[in-house]
Amino acid sequence: AISLVGAGVVLALKTGAWLATGSVGLASDAAESIVNVVAAVTLVLAVRLARTPPDYQHPYGHEKIEDLSSAFEAGLILLAAALIAVSAVQRLIAPAELQRLGVGLAVAAASAGVNGGLAAWLRERGRRLDSVALRANARHLMTDVWTSVGVLVGVGLVAITGLQRLDPLLALAVAVHIGRSGVLVLRAAISRLMDERLPPAEEARVQGALE
Repeated sequence: AISLVGAGVVLALKTGAWLATGSVGLASDAAESIVNVVAAVTLVLAVRLARTPPDYQHPYGHEKIEDLSSAFEAGLILLAAALIAVSAVQRLIAPAELQRLGVGLAVAAASAGVNGGLAAWLRERGRRLDSVALRANARHLMTDVWTSVGVLVGVGLVAITGLQRLDPLLALAVAVHIGRSGVLVLRAAISRLMDERLPPAEEARVQGALE
């Protein structure tokens, strides 16, 4: 629930930064936060269902719903990356001058700070509760933080140099970064859903303990 509230606050801040400047880089950052809000809703539902005790139909419990939640979140991340890339290409073809960069950068910096604190808190809660979904959400939010830092640097360079095409180029870089994050989250979720074999080093430790 805290993740959901935090995602809503960050989305509002990033949207404000985008509307103030017209930057496609800041728009791409805001688009990822829309994914965060949807992912937070999914996370709340998944964690609640995962805690349901085993029943007749599900004798092994409901924990794998968290892995399905992570896979769904990965799909949203990849969709966001694709939409950002399309917007960036359109802006490359038709560049536009950015407005009120000082205000936009200040609001974007505040959103990155909120996101960073939320990611650290979620990572700790995920570790304490041994929750796959919480840890996946924390990793996603930290990716978002680094994306925001990159966007801030890039838009700052636009303000300094006046090179408007830096903005869509930066958005393309953000799209690639987000897409890579989505692939990693998806691979991890599928690995757990398919009950993939442990790495050899971990298997050796288990075997040694048994012996």
